[in-house]
Amino acid sequence: MTISTQETPAWTKSEVTHIFVFNVGRGLCAFIRTPTNHGILYDIGTVDGFTPTDFLRDNIIPHLAKYEGNDLAQVVISHPHLDHICIRCTDPLWKRAA
Repeated sequence: MTISTQETPAWTKSEVTHIFVFNVGRGLCAFIRTPTNHGILYDIGTVDGFTPTDFLRDNIIPHLAKYEGNDLAQVVISHPHLDHICIRCTDPLWKRAA
């Protein structure tokens, strides 16, 4: 799924919570878009050929409201196992270049 960055998606003005769940092999990565249009990322797993953080960076985060100057309001890592932390996603997702 690719969302055009040219136009503002309707969900940015929605008062409904949106939850995106990504299958990353042995686990899941979840992204929650709050009714205030902020983002919460739960776990940062990855699977060969697909990284949820890349998808979010390119398609979702540009449309979110900033939270205290950051692109994401919160990032939660459930526990420190490698399948919950993307090692190659070392650049902070929430501090992307404008």
